[in-house]
Amino acid sequence: MSTDPEAVLDDPAVLGRPDVAGPLRELAGAAAAIRRAAAVATAAGLGARDERPRAVLVAGQLATAMSAVLAVCAAELHSPVVVSTRLGLPAWVGMADRLVLAADEPADPSVVAGLIAAADARGASVTVVGTPAGPVEMAAGSGRATVAPVTRGSWPALAAAAVLAGGLGAGSCGPLGIEAAAERLVQVAIASRPDSASFVNPAKALAVDLARATPVIVGAGPVPVAAAGWFAGTLRTVARIPATAATADEATAVLAGAGSIDDDFFRDRAEEPEAGIRAVLVGAENAPELRRVAAGGAVSRLTAPDHERSEAAGTPGAGGVPLGDLLALLLHAEFTARYLAVLRGGATGHGDAG
Repeated sequence: MSTDPEAVLDDPAVLGRPDVAGPLRELAGAAAAIRRAAAVATAAGLGARDERPRAVLVAGQLATAMSAVLAVCAAELHSPVVVSTRLGLPAWVGMADRLVLAADEPADPSVVAGLIAAADARGASVTVVGTPAGPVEMAAGSGRATVAPVTRGSWPALAAAAVLAGGLGAGSCGPLGIEAAAERLVQVAIASRPDSASFVNPAKALAVDLARATPVIVGAGPVPVAAAGWFAGTLRTVARIPATAATADEATAVLAGAGSIDDDFFRDRAEEPEAGIRAVLVGAENAPELRRVAAGGAVSRLTAPDHERSEAAGTPGAGGVPLGDLLALLLHAEFTARYLAVLRGGATGHGDAG
């Protein structure tokens, strides 16, 4: 196999391997996954506007994926949302609150059943987001919990978060915003498709930039910051590289050789003699903090196709941000991580990174 990164990513034999083609095909279907999951979550009442809870607790392992959407539209929400990956019920949860249990395949379904029972006993409303006919849905049993049986994975969880946010007042996450976001995902999937050459494919091009580098992901603004955190986590999980999300000041210091972001950042890289730090910028090109980082060393950019039209397409509410911008950035990040995993000599895998 060629050692030229662009040649590798344009090789049909490489991209046609089942361990590579399968995950890329799943990413190409992100728009359809968002639409299906949003319809299921809406039908289950996740976005109901008939009540305004004092607060919403989103708990479980899928809460991490849902937090990306919830974080960027926090200013629009009529009720505060607390996100936790733990399956525990805080003491403050009571009858005026709502529990959204977003757990796919818990090791012990009885813990889920106990959590639902505890919330029910306190009078809190409960909605379960989980795999159809899976352990979470069965754990809901015959209690007062309503069930949104979305399919497994990060994209359905993101859709569920958008429906929840829309019900809590986020205009950018209403039905029109979700459909516009799905259209943006179609654009990203077309631009990043495997049979698109590296020199015109944004995901392949970014993967080539990062093929021998250790990425520092820097975002400027609510949407870019959420996308930067997602991208770093995806690179760690899928491409198995120590990517880190950082502030502009942290990234500038690292590029200047004046500091590190974590203890392992400058580990011995004897097996990677060409490796170096490379900043990946997420956000407007004229953002002062990103321009400062760009002046300090080698940089690349994570962008969302058709960004110029996002304000119209995203149908944001007052003070809101277009959902499409966020999801387009996340899908671009996922495609890049999958291609980078190929260049790093591993399969892309089928697990979710978000």
